[in-house]
Amino acid sequence: MLVFASYPPQGVCVILTHRLLWLVGLAALLVACAQPSAQPAATAVPTAAPTAKPRAENTPTSAPEPTPTFTPVPTGTPVPTPIPSPTTQPPSLPSPTPQPTLKEIIAEASAAVVRIETADGSGSGFIFDPGGWVLTNAHVVGRFEEVEVILGRRFTYTGTVVGIDEEADIAVIKLDVAAEVPSLKFADISQVGPGDEVIAIGYPLSNILGTDPTISRGVVSALRTYLDIEYVQTDAAINPGNSGGPLVNSRGQVVGINTAKLEFAGDVSVEGVGFAISIGFVDELVPFLKAGGVVRVEGLATPTPRRATPTPAPRREDGASAPVETLDDSGWETYVSQSETYSINLAPDWLVDDLDPTLVLMSSSDGYSLMLLNSFGVFQGPLDAFVDLQLDALYGSLEGDGLSVELLAREEVEHASGLSTVKVTLRGAEYQGECATFITYYILLADAYGYALTSVACEGDTFNLLVTETMLQSFRAGAGAVEPPTPEPEPSSEWQTFVNEEARYAIDLAPGWVANTADPTYVDVSRDEGFGRFYVFHYDATGFTLDTLADWQVGSSQDEAASLALEFELVGRSEIEHPSGLPATELVFTFTGSAEFCDSYSRALVFLVDTSGYVLLGRSCETDLDFYFSDIEAMQDTFRPE
Repeated sequence: MLVFASYPPQGVCVILTHRLLWLVGLAALLVACAQPSAQPAATAVPTAAPTAKPRAENTPTSAPEPTPTFTPVPTGTPVPTPIPSPTTQPPSLPSPTPQPTLKEIIAEASAAVVRIETADGSGSGFIFDPGGWVLTNAHVVGRFEEVEVILGRRFTYTGTVVGIDEEADIAVIKLDVAAEVPSLKFADISQVGPGDEVIAIGYPLSNILGTDPTISRGVVSALRTYLDIEYVQTDAAINPGNSGGPLVNSRGQVVGINTAKLEFAGDVSVEGVGFAISIGFVDELVPFLKAGGVVRVEGLATPTPRRATPTPAPRREDGASAPVETLDDSGWETYVSQSETYSINLAPDWLVDDLDPTLVLMSSSDGYSLMLLNSFGVFQGPLDAFVDLQLDALYGSLEGDGLSVELLAREEVEHASGLSTVKVTLRGAEYQGECATFITYYILLADAYGYALTSVACEGDTFNLLVTETMLQSFRAGAGAVEPPTPEPEPSSEWQTFVNEEARYAIDLAPGWVANTADPTYVDVSRDEGFGRFYVFHYDATGFTLDTLADWQVGSSQDEAASLALEFELVGRSEIEHPSGLPATELVFTFTGSAEFCDSYSRALVFLVDTSGYVLLGRSCETDLDFYFSDIEAMQDTFRPE
């Protein structure tokens, strides 16, 4: 007889939640306010991301899943003396942009995993639709119509159980969200098979281990069907509280819903046999469940539904919010604008959206308060005229939408930075049943540049009002507002030794070449304007041979060329003995056939040292080989694992 453990929820935790639709609506209106001669947005500079480890398969053609791709750099033949700038943009040379590591993929997937609380206990689930749709096990929600759904440590929602299939042990919950939330994608189950790496994410034993998500790693053991339900069998640990959480692949895609593990086969104790409901099977049921479909099993208990109970803020005897006398600002961080023209201290757990560097939105993680930082271009005129312009724009926007605010005060104040500042205090009326709001508007000029800082919180919420006031007072702009950045390393006129302790290797850099070491798994070495490049990649190559790792590099380069509409040609491949005494595979290939990019020449040396894979890739335009490749090949020859 086979005995399965299908874990019930455990533990109860009630967390405060609140949705400030009025704040969101007001923020949208403030964004829409007219802005005088907005200063240009800063140009985004791409930052290299870490490269994920390769994944071995059962065949010699296995390949690492992430594939480094390359971004263009301009071509040209540099000379030691200055030359006039070209009148047209020259062709560009691709340079690598590595993909996220497995650690980063897991972190991104965990952001969409939720903890589910009922009066009977707790379990796990995950958001599969950014509109607030959650999948979990039916036995996690039981017969409750509403459950508490906790996303990270930031948000708690009252979730409505929309659809449930107790036979298949699947339930769908809907959250009332004001904006899109992180979500997970479904894997193509036809591409899932034994040996594939998988990760179980959830909140097992949360009453013992705490409220942080737990990761357990394993492989797909088999694909099985019991009672017409399809399962993914895995040796990844599945424990009480994991139920309802996702089983994801190394791309962060869901392959199944963790549901049970086999504990005994007859009288024999069994370890490492867990089951997740196949996401292919789940996907077919989702439309039915989202539409309110219900499949019940007779004999299950029907508990009394319980709604989430918010925790009230401290109150005085007269019913008003209790005052907050002091504020602990330990753990605060300094936010520096992309343009590096201003800075502000950020309270813990506050979120920043600075996609538009001229209009930065900051919000508390609990949704109780927000702040807008508008930065404008040069304003020729007195501060009062700038204030009038801002308030006229605000009033015009509010009036057009049928909303109203009451002006409580307008006064010149002494800002902590010493900047001339006008503080405007407004009260927003209740809107659609939400709280009345207290709005503080700091409007100031720094070196003739205009700034408007707006904070919004519920009236009477003394804690968040104190937090936002402290943040507003920390604002700095103009001369001395931002600490000068650490200067870039100057190119050396002598050969220098670069040691990468984390990736365990050393390499000598030719005169004039500088290593960008922000990511130890991906070191970018360049000189001059970057017409020639040298990259050192480090991989976890467990399960690979030198030959299969070289095969992967060839396939990666072919994919890269195809993505850029370039023609790839493998000019040579040979096994060599490197000056370090290590065996290596030398790959020589070209990218040609594009008006956008130059015809380029690449030489890659592939090494395998125990389970560490290294790829030393040198590249330049074919017109610049004489200038760059003598240095690149000499540097490749100095590589030595530590």
